[in-house]
Amino acid sequence: MHKTLEGFGRWTQYSLFECYLSDKELVLLRGKLDGLLKPTEDSVRFYPLCDACEGRVETIGSDKPAEETVFLI
Repeated sequence: MHKTLEGFGRWTQYSLFECYLSDKELVLLRGKLDGLLKPTEDSVRFYPLCDACEGRVETIGSDKPAEETVFLI
């Protein structure tokens, strides 16, 4: 599950990933996780942030997380 989540975002803490996902990417991630989750042992929580909420996120310490820009040629 860790490797799958790393493919969609950045691992920031033991079991926390920050992901900037389009609607399509979210559907794809959920589909992949459905095949990996053991319902009696695992849980994944999604906390979507609206634009206003995302702008109010405070970071203390390392750099504030940001969406990475990727160019495919």
